[in-house]
Amino acid sequence: MFLKFLKTYWPFFLVLCLYVLFPNQNTQIDSWYYSACVKHHHDLFNHHHLLYNWFARGFFLFLKLLFVSIEALTALRIMNAMFACFSLIAFFYVLLNFKIASKTAVLLSLLAGFSFGFWRFATDAETYIIPIFFALNATYFLTKLKIGLRDIVFSSILISFAVLFHQIQIWWCFGLLFGVFKMKNTKFLLVFSAFLGLIPLIYFYVYSTQMSAESSFISFLTGEYSKGNANLSFDISAIILLLINFFRTFFQLHGYMIEVYYQFSFFFLFLFLIFAYFIFKSNIFKHLFKFYPNQHSQFWFWPFILAFLFNLLFALLSDGNAEFMVALPFLLILIFIVKYQPNHQKVSFLVLILFVWNLCFGILPKYFYNIDKTDQQVSITINKPKAVFIWSNKSLIENQVNYLKGFKVQFNYKKIEEVSIDDLKTFQLNKQDVFTDVGLKTSKLSRAGLIEDKSIFEVIQSQKWEVYDSFDNLYGKQYILKLSF
Repeated sequence: MFLKFLKTYWPFFLVLCLYVLFPNQNTQIDSWYYSACVKHHHDLFNHHHLLYNWFARGFFLFLKLLFVSIEALTALRIMNAMFACFSLIAFFYVLLNFKIASKTAVLLSLLAGFSFGFWRFATDAETYIIPIFFALNATYFLTKLKIGLRDIVFSSILISFAVLFHQIQIWWCFGLLFGVFKMKNTKFLLVFSAFLGLIPLIYFYVYSTQMSAESSFISFLTGEYSKGNANLSFDISAIILLLINFFRTFFQLHGYMIEVYYQFSFFFLFLFLIFAYFIFKSNIFKHLFKFYPNQHSQFWFWPFILAFLFNLLFALLSDGNAEFMVALPFLLILIFIVKYQPNHQKVSFLVLILFVWNLCFGILPKYFYNIDKTDQQVSITINKPKAVFIWSNKSLIENQVNYLKGFKVQFNYKKIEEVSIDDLKTFQLNKQDVFTDVGLKTSKLSRAGLIEDKSIFEVIQSQKWEVYDSFDNLYGKQYILKLSF
């Protein structure tokens, strides 16, 4: 029994080890905020991912019983790594529902697991992994060859929890609902729809017991959109970012890769030549799939297509946001396998390409290098509580400080886009210490670099500054400046 278990699950155990052993050491804004909330019991119910902080707080307290000194950030990384592994196992069983061979199902699961969009969040403290776990389990119960009322109930409850852990899963929910509608079974449709009522019920319960400051239930549901902090828009830049981030959902693509390649050029040139040779020799994308006429499988083609397209459209209207595309590798694989039978050998090579590329250019650089770390800025902020801080990434540093000091300690941050020359002169007249890191060498090929406002530098450079501190990151020597009097 144990050997059979080991034979089936050892690839997933190895993936879990990769997720846990190589976390993202350049943790970004939201991850620090969620970790700070969990650590300091703050904002445990958020509009757009209602149950994530609450659940993460419980997981953190449980781990503290076993490991007294564990940090909240570490606990959340471990939690996401575990649920990422569980998601791949759930996906494996979904694929078996469609008569995919067991070994090929493992490979297709690894294909999703090594996609950069999924891998990056499996190694961080973000909110996108647990909802996918629930969505995949909901899909499993609904796509069994023979389903009963109990499967409908389980599926509806699970997809409801997917939405409650992050609203982005509403599109997967719509896809499954359409699938139930296609079954033309009135009882199934009514039961599935009824249990989806858990979503507004739990939202209303949290609103009525925890959110007395909110103006209305609708504003609580819509969260940052009702506050004006987020909006839906459409322009040419959103299309460009969507195309870039859709590619990045599978293969990491970022400006810092140039620096990584420059430092290890011989190794990566050798790697590229090996890849090019095998891709050319195997013609990997030819006959990767062959048509698979199966009535049960093709029934699910349009539900998965709708879930995929709605998700992609929402990402487009959200400025091509890569974070809203984390589930797309799973949905895209499902779209293919319901119509086509995958070629085991070629899928295995595609998995190898994804694994090597994303490990070398995505995971290891984020683990070993200081790319986006702000340790010096955080240290100066904490040690100079009366100073003014004009940090290029204010929110990142503020959330790190909140993580270390709690939310009650206040510091004088200024957004760089709101600082004028007159402000700087006022700080000088008041003899206030002013620190900035504006002008750090970073990648201009990143999303932030593409939308950067160059006028900010003109304001900063109009005054006299002195070097206060320095540090090294992937881009070389970096300086923190202090306004001279």
